Amino acid sequence: MTPFGQPPLFRLEVEVRAPEALDPATMGPVRLVSIELARELYGIDIRIVQEVIRVGTITRVPGAPSPIQGITSLRGKILPVLDLRSRLGLPQAQVQTRSRIVVVEIGGRHLGLLVDAVQQVLALAASGIEPPPEGGELLGGVAHLPDGRLIILLELDRLLERA
Repeated sequence: MTPFGQPPLFRLEVEVRAPEALDPATMGPVRLVSIELARELYGIDIRIVQEVIRVGTITRVPGAPSPIQGITSLRGKILPVLDLRSRLGLPQAQVQTRSRIVVVEIGGRHLGLLVDAVQQVLALAASGIEPPPEGGELLGGVAHLPDGRLIILLELDRLLERA
């Protein structure tokens, strides 16, 4: 069961480690939920992802900051929904059939992140994650995938404190 009282579309099992155990030299793979935005691949730390849901009705909130798409009801609870494209400065897009809301918990609060698609759960070697490029203060790093693509790791704490 989720914090909202109903089973999610799919369940993510994660192992949470103490912060002192997160030294890249000693830790195992970094687990990410890979998402798609504007045909690029991004990664969200799996430890903060609660569930992934289909996009339902999103009600706009007058006067809300521009990245806030609105609110939705998730099994009777109000969930704010942030348009991740808008927050990252990417071009706007219409919600499609592959669009999803990734429900995350940050600082004890739940938030929905509107994304173009959710791909899969990835396990990347911590040693293979490079620091973000210059000016990438909202990013946690960049990694090469085995198929040659890049995945941009999002630092949601930093991303959301400026939203």
